[in-house]
Amino acid sequence: IATVHSLDLLLYFSLTHYPLFILFFFLMYRRPPRATPLYSSAASDVYKRQVILGSGDLFVMSYTGEAIPEDSVIETTSNQIGHIQGGATLEYKPTDYSVVDDMGAVLKRFITEEEVTLKSGVLTWGVNTLAKLCPAGALTEDSSTHKSTLKIGGRGKTGISKVLARFVHTYDTGLKLRITIVATASSGFTLAFAKDKETVIDAELKAVPHDTDGTLVVIEQDTRTAG
Repeated sequence: IATVHSLDLLLYFSLTHYPLFILFFFLMYRRPPRATPLYSSAASDVYKRQVILGSGDLFVMSYTGEAIPEDSVIETTSNQIGHIQGGATLEYKPTDYSVVDDMGAVLKRFITEEEVTLKSGVLTWGVNTLAKLCPAGALTEDSSTHKSTLKIGGRGKTGISKVLARFVHTYDTGLKLRITIVATASSGFTLAFAKDKETVIDAELKAVPHDTDGTLVVIEQDTRTAG
């Protein structure tokens, strides 16, 4: 009888004080708060997933077919090609071939060709910059006349010089993302001297294999913790 009487009171209270009843029910039966998730003990994981904002620095130096130099050798003021405008673009385009039977089933697929291109706009430049972006140019320095002369073109120049190009983006944490290729500047360049518009060289470098594995591009990201 006491149980029935209690149920009657609970029903009466729920009908006459509906909002308070709902609040009481929620407080009594709500799920306990979830524990705060623990961060991974590998602090470097935080720096592997960062939003990349901004541009970076582009370094270009001659390449003689040896191993890729250390960072301190590549990333110098003399190798910095100049201030860049419009950032940099890395394009990777694989070409694949599929073996398909008469029923349309793909039996095998493999890559037949790969192409890597690094593009960037060079805002501050000189003839020495153009020499790095010219596949077969000849740069001379005359100390007596204080002139630097770049000669482009000429018959019999079949050899294409190689350069090592590196783009470095620095995160706001101070860590760096490095993109390195050995390339030829076989696409040439365009110089447009327009009124009220700065002249920017649209540099385009096509990667060539630089080791026995046929590597075209190396992308390195700092994973150590900042500080």
